[in-house]
Order: sequence, then structure tokens, then C-alpha cells
Amino acid sequence: MRIVSSLDQLANLPRDRTVNGFGSRTPLRLEIPAVARHSLLRAERALNRLQSRCGCMAGAIVTLIALGAGAVDLVRSGALAWSWDLPVRALLVLAGAFLLGLMAKIFTLAATRWQFARACHFHTRMLAQDTGAAFVKE
Repeated sequence: MRIVSSLDQLANLPRDRTVNGFGSRTPLRLEIPAVARHSLLRAERALNRLQSRCGCMAGAIVTLIALGAGAVDLVRSGALAWSWDLPVRALLVLAGAFLLGLMAKIFTLAATRWQFARACHFHTRMLAQDTGAAFVKE
């Protein structure tokens, strides 16, 4: 659990690899003294929702679609009759499906990192307005 205790720390979170990386992500707790608790909870919930995305669902969906398309291609080409070419083609379909699923997962993680950075900047501005501070960090 990463505890954020200032608006400066919140603004710098997108650059922290343990919080906004491609691997496992640390959940956040916002404890900024000058900000109302309900505003902190709303920002914390929104940021942790982004933290919980791992791209697994996108990867699984793309993998299943690619496996289905590969199976349909094998059936349509008449390659299901036994030949020495069949295992090679089946392995290529399987490997291609898993590679496409991995690419979808990485793309989803990259998009989530971008969304997390935007959400951090948005919540920094909103919480700064809530405190009445003139905090602007671009």
C-alpha cells in the first residue's frame, strides 16, 4: 500500500514504476491533510480502479478470437485431413493466437498507464481547488 500525503506526491505518481508500471501495481491510499475526506475517497477509488486493471480480459478475448479464426481457416482450407502439415499449421495458429493475446494485454496496460497519468493530473488539480491552493504542476 502506497500512502500519498501531499499533492506533489500525487502529481509525481505517474513516473513511479511500482505504482504505474507494467508489472504488479501497488494500491494507493490518499491521506492529504488539507483536503476533505470525501474528495480523497473519490480520487482514491478512481485511481485504484485503474490500478486493478491488468489487461487479462483483453488478452483472453483476443486469444479466443484468434483461435476461432485460426480454426475456421484450418477447416475452410481442408487441412483437417491428416498430413504432416497439420500439426505445424495447428501450432502456428496456437502460437499466433497467444502472441496476439499478449500484444492485446500489453496494449491495454499501456493505455491504462496513460489513463492513470491523466487521472493523477486531473485529481491533483481538483484536490488543489478543494484546498484552495494554487497548485499547478504541468
